[in-house]
Amino acid sequence: MQPEDLLLAAELSPQQVDQFLSQYGFKDPQAADRNLQLMAEDLSIREMLARIIGPLLKGAQASPDPDAAFNNLERLLSVVTHRANFLGFLGDTPEALEALTLLCGTSPFSSEILIRNPEYFYWLLDQLGSTWIKSRDSYLQEARQATSRFSDSAQALHALARFKRREMLRIATRDILKISDVIGTVTELSNLADAILQLVYETCYARLVLRFGSPQVQDEQGKRHAAHFTILGMGKLGGRELNYSSDIDLIYVFDGEQGATVSSETVERGEQGSTDPIAKNGFPPGCIPNPEFFKKLAQSITHELSNVTEEGYFYRVDLRLRPEGSAGSVASSLSACKNYYATWGETFERLALIKARPVAGSAELGQQFCEVLNPFVYRKFLDFAALEEIQEIKARINSKLGSKQKQALHVKLGTGGIREIEFFAQALQLIYGGYHPDLRERSTLKALEKLLEHHFLTANEHDELRQAYLFLRDLEHKLQMVFHFQTHELPTAPDELYKCARRLGIEGNSMSETLDQFFRTYQKHTTHVSRIFQNLIALKRDGVSASHLREASLALNKNLTENEAFAILSNHGFEDLKTAFHQIVLLRDALSFSHSPSKMRNLLANLLPPLLLALQSSPDPDAGLGYFEKFASALCERDSLYTLLNESPDVLKRLIRVLSSSPFLADFLCRRPEFFDSLIRQDSLQKRKKLSDLRNQLQLSLRDATTFEASQSALRAFQQIELFRIGTKDVLGQLARSQVGRQLAELAEACLNAAFGIACQKLETHFGPHFSEWAMDHFAILALGKFGGSDLSYNSDLDLV
Repeated sequence: MQPEDLLLAAELSPQQVDQFLSQYGFKDPQAADRNLQLMAEDLSIREMLARIIGPLLKGAQASPDPDAAFNNLERLLSVVTHRANFLGFLGDTPEALEALTLLCGTSPFSSEILIRNPEYFYWLLDQLGSTWIKSRDSYLQEARQATSRFSDSAQALHALARFKRREMLRIATRDILKISDVIGTVTELSNLADAILQLVYETCYARLVLRFGSPQVQDEQGKRHAAHFTILGMGKLGGRELNYSSDIDLIYVFDGEQGATVSSETVERGEQGSTDPIAKNGFPPGCIPNPEFFKKLAQSITHELSNVTEEGYFYRVDLRLRPEGSAGSVASSLSACKNYYATWGETFERLALIKARPVAGSAELGQQFCEVLNPFVYRKFLDFAALEEIQEIKARINSKLGSKQKQALHVKLGTGGIREIEFFAQALQLIYGGYHPDLRERSTLKALEKLLEHHFLTANEHDELRQAYLFLRDLEHKLQMVFHFQTHELPTAPDELYKCARRLGIEGNSMSETLDQFFRTYQKHTTHVSRIFQNLIALKRDGVSASHLREASLALNKNLTENEAFAILSNHGFEDLKTAFHQIVLLRDALSFSHSPSKMRNLLANLLPPLLLALQSSPDPDAGLGYFEKFASALCERDSLYTLLNESPDVLKRLIRVLSSSPFLADFLCRRPEFFDSLIRQDSLQKRKKLSDLRNQLQLSLRDATTFEASQSALRAFQQIELFRIGTKDVLGQLARSQVGRQLAELAEACLNAAFGIACQKLETHFGPHFSEWAMDHFAILALGKFGGSDLSYNSDLDLV
């Protein structure tokens, strides 16, 4: 039996048809035959089909789903205007026939686009001749051309939806035919989304300006300028890694809270419409507050992107990554974003912001947003506590997925899946991005390359992660291109899994062999990813060992038992482990002005390893830790303190040295935390104060004292401050023993002279207003002993005559 007999033989039995078509991989030969007969209802068409039936059958056999190939081809032919010309072209162009059959047997979603718009076919063939990746600007230019002839915004958006659908067909076909690889596919999907977002933004903005006028902001000089709005792409869109059926994660940001304002009652009336002849829809031009204008703009953009029309929808929009999540305003000012992340920002938001990218609206404002938040995302200290939080996030994902079997079948979130690769790269970016700015890559693959360059990855780890990422993303595409569903789970039915393997290009001599080959490949990649991800949790890079993570757990793990804590603390020189752990619990659980307890714990967790190391090297670790907790409580702004000490190891060492060396210095610092500044700015400690300087400063301090008691208080305060300065320099090894004695003697002399002046002024009430002058000429104080030799100690008496 020959292929053309299916169309030209006088009569074939069902058994003959079944047996013949089964050889080409059809699961339902009778349905395939019915589709073939429907295609050939007209005699002339039947003869043309008979000439290409051989290549047609081989093309269907080469596709993942021969049955779907024939079904979709039949539906396409039924809507083609000139079927004879169409079939003649396929007969003369074998590569076109092969491409069409493979497309129809691979992606029902793409086939539907072509069936709905068969005129795309010849255009599509022209698009398959180049490996060039279409840029955002190219998409934007073509999209403008597609919409430019429509003056009505609704019609323009419908034309834009048709343009998007056509381009999705192009991208998928290039993917199916292996003209474009995974990187090219995700890049084009992202560039297309950028262009769509820009045009939807422009359309919605123009509508609102027509209604309310242009939003403006007033600068410090009182001049008014146009207020700007930007759309930040997050997640895969931000990383230029979009899927076929991805949600797009967006954040809307505008600049400036200021602008012309109206009352809330007027806003409400405006939305309902107004009969005021000077207003347009109730609002004089420019008379809506900027926040309200941009909120309406954000809502309008979101609606147009996700609204389902006869042309379908553009994208599902996810705004949960915006400040305050679902509870937050749909659009936020740049200053509000900065304030939110400074006080409320969590680790998961830092991970998300790694990929933040301006995708539409004001590129300048979008870039400013990214630059302003860089210090929040990338710390200037080694942020190893973020690893613990990433592990907790992954544990919650696993718990939500359920059984290990479900975890193994989830390409994105499962064990060894895409998310573990992303978490791995992002964790190292958070840890080292503050020190190495070139690690701040949005793309996962580019981030892995930079981590390799900086030796945070071995060449083998990099190769395994890269190959796994490319395979898993390709697999994700082949799952989603079927019906354009947002699915990441492997099908459990063997037939469907077999089709998926075929879409990937995996083909054995039988279904079982194909499935075995698929699972071996899949498990190889997920095993590599899982192993590397677990190694990240027990990180040991750049000399930083897993002990750092154990010490960090004192702040992060509230379920830590006393015995576990004692085991961690025992190597740091503490004599009273119970009290030491209690002090750390006080630090961990203390109230703070920060609104994010998680952020505070994270900062403390990063601080604990160097803090414990500094205490271990100090004269009295127990006293030092106790005074540190007391000092942190006195300072109140713990987040600022912890951030400073994380970023400035030398300041931490100086602080612990002072707190653990002298109860006097520690008590003074806890009572007067403002003098912590002298430990931060070493120049204030190193500056040598002469006796004349001390006298002058003391006179300034006493100048505003109007009573004897006030003068006494000012004198004591000055003496303690200077004593703290000398003592701190002594403890930090900045003074020799002879210098300490001399500076203490000079301080005593300055204070003694001031006390003499205070006493004379008091006695003037008894002996007259000129007593001070007389005393200066007739009274002398002589220093004896150590004071006379300019070599005082801290507890010396002053021997005087």
